[in-house]
Amino acid sequence: MDSRHLAFLDSLKSAEFAHVNRKARDHLLGVHDILAGWGCPPDTCLAGLFHNIYGTESFKPQAVSFDERREVAAVIGDAAEALAFWFCVSRRVSFFARQSPGATCIWDEVHKTRLTVSAPQLSALIDIEAANLVEQYCEQLHEHPAQLGQSEAMIRWMLAQPVPMSLPSRESLGELLQTIDRDRRARSKSAVS
Repeated sequence: MDSRHLAFLDSLKSAEFAHVNRKARDHLLGVHDILAGWGCPPDTCLAGLFHNIYGTESFKPQAVSFDERREVAAVIGDAAEALAFWFCVSRRVSFFARQSPGATCIWDEVHKTRLTVSAPQLSALIDIEAANLVEQYCEQLHEHPAQLGQSEAMIRWMLAQPVPMSLPSRESLGELLQTIDRDRRARSKSAVS
């Protein structure tokens, strides 16, 4: 990531959107940094930095319209933009669907069609989803048990799927489940005291 990526992100007004317990810009930077810490390729890290700019199935604000994809690609590159776009338009559970040999597909929920992606692209999308979940966890989520329960169930389900998940993603999601459980126990103990 360089200064022009940050300047472009800031020009999209992503800092104005709320995301979980802070601004979307902070979340985007956090996802990028997690991916970089896992040793992901630069395109995956940049896609993580811009992973919700078109809106997603659960984060509706759009910082950029689909008509502006070329402008985004001019700054972050075609490969990173494609990953960010696919992350935004896809039903993320489709990343974990059983795949046919030689024909890896995800479901584009916006355009109601299947998209063919390569195995490395699918792996990158899975890493972005894992980093997204890891980054947005905060202890305050325990005040929203339904949302936390949904995230926890999704993580358990993801870990049980036979997909090419990277070791850092798998380990980080496992650690996140342990953190959620530890925080839940600590909150229970303090409520009893």
